[in-house]
Amino acid sequence: MMALLCAVAAHGVWAQNVTAEEMMLLDEMRAKYKTVGKELSPEDEARILQRVRAMRNLVPPAAAAPSFAPAPVQPAYQYQPAAQPVAQPAISESDLRQKMRVVQQHQKVVNEVVFLRDGITFDGQRFADPEGRTSRFVIDARQGRVAYTVGTGDRVAVKIANLKSPAEAVTVGQVTQQGNQWVFTSVTGKTLAGELFFPLTDGVLVLRDSVGFRYVAGEGVQQINIPNGWYPAPLQRGNISTTGWLLLEKDTAEERASPLAGLLSIGKMVGLADASDYALMNVSTGKMVPISINSSGKNAYAYSGCRRKNALINICDQSVSYESTFQPDGSPNPTHYFWRVDWMNTANGPVLIAKEGTMGAQVHAWDLGTGKKVLLLERTLGVGHMNARIHPDGRVQLAAQMGFGREVIEDVVAELQKRPDMMAQARSAP
Repeated sequence: MMALLCAVAAHGVWAQNVTAEEMMLLDEMRAKYKTVGKELSPEDEARILQRVRAMRNLVPPAAAAPSFAPAPVQPAYQYQPAAQPVAQPAISESDLRQKMRVVQQHQKVVNEVVFLRDGITFDGQRFADPEGRTSRFVIDARQGRVAYTVGTGDRVAVKIANLKSPAEAVTVGQVTQQGNQWVFTSVTGKTLAGELFFPLTDGVLVLRDSVGFRYVAGEGVQQINIPNGWYPAPLQRGNISTTGWLLLEKDTAEERASPLAGLLSIGKMVGLADASDYALMNVSTGKMVPISINSSGKNAYAYSGCRRKNALINICDQSVSYESTFQPDGSPNPTHYFWRVDWMNTANGPVLIAKEGTMGAQVHAWDLGTGKKVLLLERTLGVGHMNARIHPDGRVQLAAQMGFGREVIEDVVAELQKRPDMMAQARSAP
């Protein structure tokens, strides 16, 4: 992430603030252009950001409405070589638990969060760390707590703070990149290693393909067993810290190797075969909630050597497929799971919102506590970009592009309570 920040500065992109999501976009777009021997100009980058910001403005920000928080969790980031934070001597979990009580004793509901190149602003107040540059923020907007990394280089500190008293931030450990692995060492001496690393507002989460480990500061390590045939999704849009739910992706290697792979993929696309390639898993109980999304939708395509055949058709010599959350023109890839699945904690418990079915034709909501599932929106040709916001009064507002217009559901939780339960209907069906 830090390398990406400097890349943004080096390319002269804007004097204004650039969010973490926008920086991820620019990094992807530069890589795509390099594959065809081109480079993005500052003007190109400006146009891309304008397009993305226009997409984000699907829901006009209300005066008291928070920006989408927490920020999407990204699976990996690069560090710039620089001075390393000074390691702290090991302490006991009991001592660390006492320190964490200072963070947990104050609650401050956060209405609006803006991500900066170094730190954040919440409700107009600046948050930064005196020990170094900050990044990798995860925010619990309902409790006013934040987790982040501080420092640069191949080793950075992981801290947890209360936004009401940021000076009392608690260092819970350090994380180091070693090859393709992240190694986290807590201040209490515990070590966790894996391919994916996520700060949490009560500790950290480290994942490998079949197992994960959640470290809760002041408590200890919890092992998370990933079911056979599944692995953690590299991008987690929802808040793992506050909900306790983790997004998994199905391992489709055996399907791809099958002689019927092509037919199966087409069947998923048109709704003739099960397309539940994703699921949410409760990290404490192992409970799974399947989500009807085809994993092939995460791919984007780049074409070269194209020539016009007629007004509707171009013939191209080469096509390259690659996983991307964004399309070559800079707009969000609407079929990528990152834009189709979101989950957050509410006063009534954790809620899941997902765009399911063929072409993303239905938007459903789940009460993850009870298992109730309801239909929120439906459009045969597919629902467009959707965005959820948590308001200070606890409402979850959802807006989605419906063709040339948009539809807004002001209170998803209220709709969950009053609409019929699709799961109950399915159980009672003959």
